[in-house]
Amino acid sequence: MPRLDGEGLVEAGEDIAVGDPRAGMKLSNRDLFDILQAIERGVNTDASINTRRVVFLQGQNTSRSLATDASAGEFLDPWGSQYCVAMDYSGDLRTKVGYLDFANDKAPKVRAAAFSVGPDGKLGLSGNPFSKKGDRVSDDVLSW
Repeated sequence: MPRLDGEGLVEAGEDIAVGDPRAGMKLSNRDLFDILQAIERGVNTDASINTRRVVFLQGQNTSRSLATDASAGEFLDPWGSQYCVAMDYSGDLRTKVGYLDFANDKAPKVRAAAFSVGPDGKLGLSGNPFSKKGDRVSDDVLSW
């Protein structure tokens, strides 16, 4: 089964993440949500990924960005950044999320994780990819 990646479609074996480029994501979350909503555009043109056109997610248009053509279809946090979604595609029951304090054996033990870069619009502690360091905690919103 093909899956989406920053370079297009690739085979199974590695986790995947989509979302805000400021969090290091190569693909917009629009690509994932288009697949889940059976919208045929981008990586899902001609239903190339969601071949059965099954609607796995129904959402109100008000929860999506309608500000510009470039951002239409993106799901945004309250501060205007894309929500990031990471999925355990490797099957190791750990989801790689991009934070150094959640790397390797400390990766969240979940099949999917969502996060937001928070009010400052930067991953982790002001762009330093840690969610917490000492007594300092980032303003990012994490689902795990």
